Amino acid sequence: MNFELFNDRFKYDPSNGGSSLVYKKDVVSGTRPIRKGSPAGCKHGKYWVITVDKRQYKVHRIVWLLHSGKDFDTQIDHINGDGLDNRIENLREATSADNRQNIAVLRNNRSGFIGVAWQEATKRWTASIMVNGVRKFLGYYQTPEEGFEAYTKAKRELHTFNPEVRVIGKDE
Repeated sequence: MNFELFNDRFKYDPSNGGSSLVYKKDVVSGTRPIRKGSPAGCKHGKYWVITVDKRQYKVHRIVWLLHSGKDFDTQIDHINGDGLDNRIENLREATSADNRQNIAVLRNNRSGFIGVAWQEATKRWTASIMVNGVRKFLGYYQTPEEGFEAYTKAKRELHTFNPEVRVIGKDE
C-alpha cells in the first residue's frame, strides 16, 4: 500500500464513526463532487471499503497505514470483533493464525457453542479447538455446555492472541 497516496487524500478522524477516514480536499468521484471533511468509504459486508484509482481497499488497512506510517505484511485485526469499528485503538497487527483465534459461532452450529459438535457414533458432544492449524481434541461430554466449558478453558490457555470467547447472537 502506498502511504503517500492515501496520506495525500485522507486523514484519520476517530469522531467520524466506523469509517474513521475523511477526505482532506474536495474531489470528484465519477460525476459526484465530494467535499473536504466528508466521510470516506462505504459499508461492504462486514467492513468499510473505499475505491481509490479503480482499486478497492479495506478502510481499516488504510487507517493502520496512516497511523503507523509504514507498510505491513500482516493482517489487521479488529480487537472487539466489529469489522465496522475502525478506531485505531480497536486495530492491531495480526498473523493469519492470530486472526483465526477470533472465530465466532456459525449460524448453522447445532450446539450453539463454538468448538462443540454432536458425535452421532458415540451419542455424545465433543469439544475441540484449533491451534496453529491443528485440531486438538478436548474430550466427550454429556451436554454441549460441558463441552463449551472445556473449550473456553483451552482457549484461555492456548489462544494467547485472543484468549476470550466472543459470543454473538443468532441474529447477528
